[in-house]
Amino acid sequence: MLLVASVPLVLAMSVALWQSSNQTHALTIDIVQGYLEAGANDLSGFFSARKSEINAYAHSPLIKSMDFPSIRPLLIDELTRHGGTYENFILGTADGNFFKLESYIGAPIIVDGKRYGTLNYSSPEVHEQPFSTNELSLIQLLAQWIGNEMSRSRSEKVLSQFKTTLDQTMDCVFMFEPASLKFFYVNQGALEQVGYTENELMNMTPFDIKPEISEQAFRDMINPLIVGKQPSLGFETVHQHKNGARIPVEIFLQYINPPGGSPRFVAIVRDVSERREATRRLNLTIAEMAQRTKEITLLGELADLLYSCHNVSEAYEVVTRFMPMLLPELSGALYIVDDSGANLQSVGSWGAQPPDEMVFAPEDCVAVRRGLPYESRKDESALFCRHLPELRPDRSFCMPLAAQGETFGLLHLQGKAVTAAESGQQNDITTTPRPEFSATIAKQVSMALASLRSREELQNRSIRDPLTGLFNRRYMEESFERELHRAVRSESPAVSFMMLDIDHFKKINDTFGHDAGDMVLRELGHILSRKSRKYDIACRFGGEEFVLCLPGASR
Repeated sequence: MLLVASVPLVLAMSVALWQSSNQTHALTIDIVQGYLEAGANDLSGFFSARKSEINAYAHSPLIKSMDFPSIRPLLIDELTRHGGTYENFILGTADGNFFKLESYIGAPIIVDGKRYGTLNYSSPEVHEQPFSTNELSLIQLLAQWIGNEMSRSRSEKVLSQFKTTLDQTMDCVFMFEPASLKFFYVNQGALEQVGYTENELMNMTPFDIKPEISEQAFRDMINPLIVGKQPSLGFETVHQHKNGARIPVEIFLQYINPPGGSPRFVAIVRDVSERREATRRLNLTIAEMAQRTKEITLLGELADLLYSCHNVSEAYEVVTRFMPMLLPELSGALYIVDDSGANLQSVGSWGAQPPDEMVFAPEDCVAVRRGLPYESRKDESALFCRHLPELRPDRSFCMPLAAQGETFGLLHLQGKAVTAAESGQQNDITTTPRPEFSATIAKQVSMALASLRSREELQNRSIRDPLTGLFNRRYMEESFERELHRAVRSESPAVSFMMLDIDHFKKINDTFGHDAGDMVLRELGHILSRKSRKYDIACRFGGEEFVLCLPGASR
């Protein structure tokens, strides 16, 4: 009998049901599915079918039974007329054999609405009595169970694959319910971003990890998505990690209401820390490039003005005016070696901290002694410049001004004290010079001043008396005509000329010698230079004769 022959399979299915109750659904259904697939492969080469019967049978949800002896003549006839080949229904082998089957009962296995296969029992013995309702129900129940388990297994596999895919994405995925706003799904990226476990997040809401927004504000923000006013929402905000760290993120939020499913919010979240850092670095680079462009422009203007100066005094004023623009964060001073060569004297200063020493000896500066730039740091330098104050700044730079191996000046830079409130930092700071840029400025100033000094020296040789340092007769004659024209153009024309000589000068030379006479001439030249106004012109006319041009003086 068929049921007797079917006991092993029924027992196997019972064992499968028992196993499924012990959390082995997947294993059990995989085994059953494997048997079905293997059986289908084994039998595919032996069975054929009649097309006229397949559609009704294959798509019917009812259990079918078949009495092979009663349909054998029909089968033989169909085999003869169709050459022994049929389609999609078990009737017999292509060579006309029927596996000696005398009875058959089966039910279709439906997986996800489609016929996957057939659960059937067959026997070479004739089934004398019609199959009972219980037998038919059992077969149907077993087929339904297999189909359901296979559907569930497929769904779990698809869900597992989907979850694996989401966990491997670089972005974070949060899903939450519209009513309670509680998360019901988060991927691995989301767990890593905020530092919570999956169980912890399942009891949390978006505004729990967004400290900058309240629940009501969040609901107001997402309401346009629910009512359909807009399809999605994109914005940047900050997520707070479990440890308190704040993470800048970019969020793409969408409201999904699938047919037959529950509505949900899906948020794709991307950590934009690296992007913001890259943007910050880019902006910093752009700002630095803009600053460098400004500095190059200022350096060009400085060079142009320096080489346009009439004398070094004008150049000192240009340097003093440009330094606050080139190095606004620093104070400083420009020192030049005086005529005696024994001192460095300040000719200009800038910034909030004027120099403490206006005049000092060259050996007091380490940079001048070394002939190289030198940085003095508080409590770090083995040597320090003695011209700096005792409470000197944290950092200061001294850069010698030199030409052709001769140091003729010094560019001194020092930091400015800046409070935390002014700098926006946690502590008070002292601004520091930029060595390379400062050295570039010093080099440019050195070249320009050296060129002016050389030009002045050549010019002085042509217009000054080498003994007294006063202007010579040639310059006096040029000045005479110029000052007369200037007096004529002035609203109060006045110019006076005074001629002086030394009485009995020949007697000095004859009595004390020409060296003594030269000394007298030099001393008189120094007196005239010191006692003259800035715009007066003192000249040696020749020998012991001198001329003073006094613009604006009527007597």
